[in-house]
Amino acid sequence: MIKFFRKIRQKLINKGNLKRYLLYAFGEILLVVIGILIALQINDWNQNRINAKEEQRISQDILDGFQLSRFLFKKGIGTWETVIGNADTLLLIINNPSIRPDDEKLEMHLHLLTLQGMSGTSTTIYDVLANSGDLEIISSDLLRNNLAELKYQMEHLNHSEESYVQFVNRELRPFLNRFVDRSALRGNYVKGQWIISYHPSPFGSSFDDLIQSREFANLLADLIESSNKMINVYHRLEKVIDQMDSLILAKYPSMQAKPYIPK
Repeated sequence: MIKFFRKIRQKLINKGNLKRYLLYAFGEILLVVIGILIALQINDWNQNRINAKEEQRISQDILDGFQLSRFLFKKGIGTWETVIGNADTLLLIINNPSIRPDDEKLEMHLHLLTLQGMSGTSTTIYDVLANSGDLEIISSDLLRNNLAELKYQMEHLNHSEESYVQFVNRELRPFLNRFVDRSALRGNYVKGQWIISYHPSPFGSSFDDLIQSREFANLLADLIESSNKMINVYHRLEKVIDQMDSLILAKYPSMQAKPYIPK
């Protein structure tokens, strides 16, 4: 084909027909430009088609990942609500000693104060997508903004959980150890549930001194405040996830998340 066009150009030059040669040359250049534009358009179309399939895959992965997040958030909220409930009960007992239960029940309330529901992760969906380059494939600016907000809230959750653990381990536990034999009760997670067993111990506990302590009442108030803050972070995370769910399902109405089944 190139040889054919070259012969035509040479023939026009030999005839000295400069005007026709220039018109022909311009037409040839125009054809080349059109060919390049068509090739680029086809390439863009193919790339857009590939990106669309990748975006659908990424959206499915996000939906599936949220199932685990929801499970962990529900578990975390349940843990902090348990802590708050037992702290409230102990404050009622402090304010009204006549409703004090027997030692075994009191010991159970005290044991449940130190539960910890660590649901934060150091790596978020945003980090995974950003590191892999998949974040740029997501066409929705709002979805990308929500992913960034999820990262921010998860970092806030990590910080809150670390502060909570320090409070329990450095303040609450050492204080309780001065009054309570905590070796009598032991807890373990069995099939997703917290099971507590009672074990006889040769050591005694000073429950009466404990419930008359102002320091203990203050620690309980701090514990309730910290636990409520944790629950608020979980609710903000759930709200962000719900918003992203709505965005994804609006674009892919038939998409369904794979349920998370705890092992």
